[in-house]
Amino acid sequence: MSNTTSLTQTSSAPKTRVLVFGPTGQVGRYVALTAHRVGAHVTLAMRDPSKPISSLAGNGTEEQNFPRVKADLTDPASLTTAVTSTQSTHAFLYLPFNTPDFMRSAAEALRSAGITFVVFLSSSTITTSIDSVTPTHPISYGHAQVEKNLRDVFGPGGYVAIRGGYFASNTKLWKAQLASGEMKIKCAEARFDFISGEDVGSVAGVILAKGPKAVEGKGYIEVVGNTLISQREAAGILGRVLGKQLKFAEPDEEEVVRDIMRDMHCPEPVARYISGVLEAREKEEDGMYEGVRYEEGGKNIERFLGRVQIPFEAWAEENKELFL
Repeated sequence: MSNTTSLTQTSSAPKTRVLVFGPTGQVGRYVALTAHRVGAHVTLAMRDPSKPISSLAGNGTEEQNFPRVKADLTDPASLTTAVTSTQSTHAFLYLPFNTPDFMRSAAEALRSAGITFVVFLSSSTITTSIDSVTPTHPISYGHAQVEKNLRDVFGPGGYVAIRGGYFASNTKLWKAQLASGEMKIKCAEARFDFISGEDVGSVAGVILAKGPKAVEGKGYIEVVGNTLISQREAAGILGRVLGKQLKFAEPDEEEVVRDIMRDMHCPEPVARYISGVLEAREKEEDGMYEGVRYEEGGKNIERFLGRVQIPFEAWAEENKELFL
């Protein structure tokens, strides 16, 4: 969605200098755009700084407003260079799953080089204390370990984890099925918030630019949509947007695991874990959208952005080229 975040810097204080890692992603691009609109000086930290990012041009913000620096979250030496060369003090990070130490060395390098505040893209699959998440839940475990490392390295007030909900962009895994009109979705009645990367990234961008005062020292905040729809409903919306007549059938377990491994480029144990997550969600036994944490998470979009969640229908219309 364009022009949904009308945020401007009102202070005459010097601009906060921030690094945004992953600016080509569904979330990172909106972190960069929003932090810029709020008034920060944004530098894009990229493994390949020559890569074009068409999504950062237009929308009232030209791409040339974003200088670039070569940096890799799995290469601490490159992080030191990136921070010192840009004089950045805040950074937005995501988890590269090929880091062996859950970003401990990256956090230490950033801190030593001059970063004082980190915004980390985490996951709302963390439903308990980060100290009690076990490796049997690989997605929440990986993000929880990073949160623990950020807590150790930056301390209270030095970081915040943005625990985003279930991304609308996950429906890209249905691209081939939507093209054929034959939908085999495991647990089609499982309901998710299908939050947009724009919602999560825009909240993260506001916090990145404004710093710890924006979150009052909290170690994490939930950013989830407050409207839940089933996977079947989401597929139906995409079908209407694409002009497709869809037929639904329940896949067998091995089909599900094979497709997850292929589409998400993950090993079989992770694919089987994800399959189990879908089963728990359909039965609403996962705790993902329950209690105070969900109620607060559903309010954070309006709290930070002054607007409601982008509806899935609007996201589908804006992003239909992803499925063509």
